Amino acid sequence: MTSLKHSAYQGVRWSGLSTAVAALLQILQLVLLTRLLNSHDYGLITLVLVVSTISQGFVDAGMSNALVHFKNASQSQLSSLYWLSWIFGGLACALLVMAAPFIAQFYDAPELIDIVRFAALSMLIAPVGQQFQSLMQKEFRFKQMALIEMIALSSGTLAVCGAAYCGEKARSVIWGLLISASLKSCLLVLLGRKRWLPHWHFSFQDVKPYLLFGGYQMSERILNLIYMNIDKLLVGRLLGADALGMYSVASQLMIKPFSAMSAAISRVSFPLFAQVQTDNQKIRRGYHFIISGIALVAVPVYFGMASTAGPLIQFLFGARWLPSADVLKVLSFIGILYSFGNLLGSILLAKGRADLGFWMNVYGLTMYIVALYVGSLFGIVGIAWALLVATAVFVMPVDFYLRSKLIDMRVGDFLSTVRPFLISGAVMSFFLWALDSYFLTRVDNTFRLFCLIGCGAIIYVGNIAVFCRGYLNELITLTKGK
Repeated sequence: MTSLKHSAYQGVRWSGLSTAVAALLQILQLVLLTRLLNSHDYGLITLVLVVSTISQGFVDAGMSNALVHFKNASQSQLSSLYWLSWIFGGLACALLVMAAPFIAQFYDAPELIDIVRFAALSMLIAPVGQQFQSLMQKEFRFKQMALIEMIALSSGTLAVCGAAYCGEKARSVIWGLLISASLKSCLLVLLGRKRWLPHWHFSFQDVKPYLLFGGYQMSERILNLIYMNIDKLLVGRLLGADALGMYSVASQLMIKPFSAMSAAISRVSFPLFAQVQTDNQKIRRGYHFIISGIALVAVPVYFGMASTAGPLIQFLFGARWLPSADVLKVLSFIGILYSFGNLLGSILLAKGRADLGFWMNVYGLTMYIVALYVGSLFGIVGIAWALLVATAVFVMPVDFYLRSKLIDMRVGDFLSTVRPFLISGAVMSFFLWALDSYFLTRVDNTFRLFCLIGCGAIIYVGNIAVFCRGYLNELITLTKGK
């Protein structure tokens, strides 16, 4: 178990660094774009990114996770899987190009046609380095992966900002996407070719064992992408691009910390859990250790985000985006729920039960569509509340049931793990509310924000030092390599 924790720590350290840098760069990109663009243009950007992100699920076809799950793959199988990803990438690109007019018509935004077709080029770039990344993940080469991603994302962010400044508007994000994807693929190939290069070989028999697992995984992943973005798709359709722009600013600010943690944790937890996939006790121990780390970070971030929503939005994006603050207050609590459900996907994949993930997303998506349609009657804040209620009432109980079914984890065990962090976050939030309501109402917005952040950090750290001392000592021991 010690080696498992140590591997987890080493992997999370590098993956966490790269995803933290990615989150900071994306927030910087968001800040600059909201300063340069209006809510309508930003709404169009959101729609294009959602459509292209969902389409990327077809490119991978679940083969990346299949490679990690199955312990051994022959040279011929790797070659066949590599060229299969090219086939799926070409199909995804062609479908997106053909679907562009229908997408533009659906959202009553003719300008989307050229932007969506431009974004479709990324489907041809991803297959170049995709398999090399999966093999690095399987071999726990997280340091190399982290460096590649930081270089690629930095270049993409510079490209986005430069294009937006030059007047490219909604197309600016696509320029950044293409440049980042191209550089990442090139670097993955340059490092990966020293250990493996695909041959000119393709056989359906080679990929057949991977297709069932990958097919469920692809379907589950696409459904999950729709599930995570259905709110934006419906806001754009029901309320228009301007409302979507306002909603998306709050949504993007909420999702960045979760995305950073999710990418870092799942990239490490899946191969680790896959190694001990038949030992539920080890998986539970690893789960409790990792979920404590997630709670340690997620709780103060999201409780703090809810407590400082107004001054935070104004500081980052300007006063014209303040309508997003009420949305952010609600979405912050969804961020906590998302973070707590983060590890379930890794357990499903490690257990080879991508089928359960697929059906869970079918169920969750159905609940979300109904709830969000009702919420849309009350504007973008209503959408946020509908999403929170649907997640807490309909989705989280299913998460608990699946954890119990797969690794014999009881609800009480989970709650006892995260309870100290939630209490500390609630105490911090109460003091911030009192401080903001009674002492900081008339001060400058920037001073107000940083005063709240500083006081919140002191209060939370003090509470954690008292209520979570055992976990902190374990974490410190691990970081020292003992």
